Amino acid sequence: MSLRLYNPRHLLARRRRSIWNSFELLDRAFRTPHMIKTAFTLPIDVMENDDEYQIIADLPGLKKEDIEVTVDDKSLLIKTVDQDETEEQEQEEVEETDQYLLRERHLLKFNRRINFSKPINSKEATISHENGVLEIRLPKAEEAKAVKLSFKS
Repeated sequence: MSLRLYNPRHLLARRRRSIWNSFELLDRAFRTPHMIKTAFTLPIDVMENDDEYQIIADLPGLKKEDIEVTVDDKSLLIKTVDQDETEEQEQEEVEETDQYLLRERHLLKFNRRINFSKPINSKEATISHENGVLEIRLPKAEEAKAVKLSFKS
């Protein structure tokens, strides 16, 4: 047996780990599928060049009919159409004798707004959805485009 000097920092560090572990256990205990489902944030890429903004979002498993895109002068809103009815139908399809042992797949709901610093020409905006990838091109309004100035002689 070896002797060690008493160091109160070790005791405090052990207690701190114990407290954080308790919070983590509580978080896991109270986490429900509904909470997981609503915590989804749509991952997007936003690119800008002189003429337009380009937005790319991965939406695996969603159809065109499930997505609603709204554009105004300086913002873009991407959200899912209300899917409560679809989810209820899916649950009804499972036979009454079947029982889930584990259920991790849920219909995702999200609502994502992107604000732009320059006005958008919403009349010429284009949208495409292919293989679960949503691509939106938003041309900048004419007054928002950069103009090269030249000196007068």
